[in-house]
Parts: sequence; C-alpha cells; structure tokens
Amino acid sequence: MMQTNQEWGTLCETGRSQSPINIQTSAISQSNETYINFKNYNVLLSASIRYEEYTIKFDVKQKDKEVKLILGNKKLEKQYQLKNIHFHWGCTEHHFNNQSYSLEIHLVHSLQQNGTFDPESDPFKRLSVVALLFEKSEHENEILNTVLDMIRHNSTDRGLNKKSMAYRDLLPKDLDYIYQYSGSLTTTPCNETVLWSVIPKKNHISSRQILAFQKLHKKLYNCRSILPLNGRKIFQVSSIKFIDNASAIPFKKYEVFQLNSLLTHFIGYHHAVGCFDKELTTNSSEYTPFETAYQLFLHCYIGIQEQQLDPEYKCIL
Repeated sequence: MMQTNQEWGTLCETGRSQSPINIQTSAISQSNETYINFKNYNVLLSASIRYEEYTIKFDVKQKDKEVKLILGNKKLEKQYQLKNIHFHWGCTEHHFNNQSYSLEIHLVHSLQQNGTFDPESDPFKRLSVVALLFEKSEHENEILNTVLDMIRHNSTDRGLNKKSMAYRDLLPKDLDYIYQYSGSLTTTPCNETVLWSVIPKKNHISSRQILAFQKLHKKLYNCRSILPLNGRKIFQVSSIKFIDNASAIPFKKYEVFQLNSLLTHFIGYHHAVGCFDKELTTNSSEYTPFETAYQLFLHCYIGIQEQQLDPEYKCIL
C-alpha cells in the first residue's frame, strides 16, 4: 500500500499537475505535432537491480549505444537517456476510462541538456516517462517471466538467467499512438517535472505473475491514487519510430535458398565458423536446420554491430 498525499505533504498534496491520472479517451486532444523516437531499444537489457520502499527498480547500465527517447516537434528536439525501469503491481497507476489494470511498468528517461533549462517556457520536461499497462490474462507473459527471473537472481546477466531480452521486448509490438500529458512523479517529492507518454495498447500478465511480484516485494499493491487533471490536456501522438543501429537484412528468394545451403553446412562446424549459443545448439532439435543457422547468423551480425556479444556467444571471423 502507498502512503496518501496527506502523509507525503508538500507538493504531493498541493500540486496542480500531479500524476497519475484517469485518461478519458473521449476527451483526448489530437496530435500536438510531437514525435516520439525510441533509439537503440533493440540493445539487450543490462541493469543493476535494487529494492526500494515502493518498488523494484532496474538501474540501466548504458553502454556504447545509448538507449534514448527522442521527443520533438517542428521547433525543437529533446533527447532523454533511459535511467531506470520500475514496476507497480496489483493495480495500475494510470486508468483508462476509470478502469485500473494489473501491472504498470515505468521507463524513466532523463533529459540530456546543454545550457540552461527554463521549465516555464519549455514544453518538454526534465523527465520523460513511458508507461506500459498490463491486464490480467489466463496466459503467462514470457517477457515478464524473464523479468521475474532477473529479479530472483538479482542480475540481468544471461549466464545466470539463461535468457536475455531487449528493452524493446517490453513494449507492444504495434504502436499506433501514445497519449502524452504533463505531470509529476508518483512518489514523494511529487515534483511536477515529468512528460508522461502512456501507451494505450495493453499487454497481458497472468495471476501467477502478479503474485510473484507481490511475493518478491511483500506488497500487495503499490499504486498512487488518481489525481485530477485540473485543466491539463492529454494529446494523442501518432508519429512513432524505432531507430536501431542494427537493421534487418533483406533477402530475395534465391538468396534465402543460398543462405540456407551455406549456413546449414556450417552447423556441424560452428566451433570454427559463425556463432554458437550453448542453449540453442543443445536444443537444436526444436528448430529446423535453416532456423538454427539463421539464428546463429543473426546473433553474430547483431552482436558485431552492437559490440556487446554475450559471453555465451562466440564469433570467429
């Protein structure tokens, strides 16, 4: 359970631009000409994990390829570096049409700013938080299973968890639009320095996974109550892009046939050519020869591009 606004006091009680809010979809304003770019979200998640009073937090370890959120309009552009990922379970902080769900994940980005910053005249804020909502389902979410394993092992290292994930895996596959509004932190000191980007498309979480979060932190739920809009507008942003350093390689039909012939020949010689993954090769019967070869090829290609091959991947060129 979270403390109340009265217990926190100060801005948490008196602020006029507080979060979270209820998003009434019938009252959304159309695009404010803002665009949102997710940069390097294809990089593998790397973070240190810690327990805080109100949540479990992944402090992101930035590497050569910075994971960023880029916000802009016709006049200016701002870049925000991903700082942490944390969780609100048993409820969601943001509601849609007065309905709460079962899990909310916050991806907290901090403004990369040169020179002075005037919060009164600048439409952007010091922090930009992407909010992801999950609704209860009979089916388990495999990405959340990976997250829970990381929390249990207190590590995002693939050597301990036998799994890895990219930051992009947390987001829905298709993003048509995002709701954006100006608000605050949802825990004390409740500073009104946040530009929120709330994704309306919801993913799923099982009852067992909700219980796992509750047991790990020993809190049934950890969401702040809904606060009034007080005249603020919620905008729909439809210009969304993913900017990744390693792009997919297009193949024509005859090239796929050649790749199939070439790489399946390498499977028996993966110690000398290409890449191999202990878990993948051990369970290679689960894949067709082409699927196995193609995955090995992509691990090498993406790993070389990102310069962050996992210790269990080996590339010999």
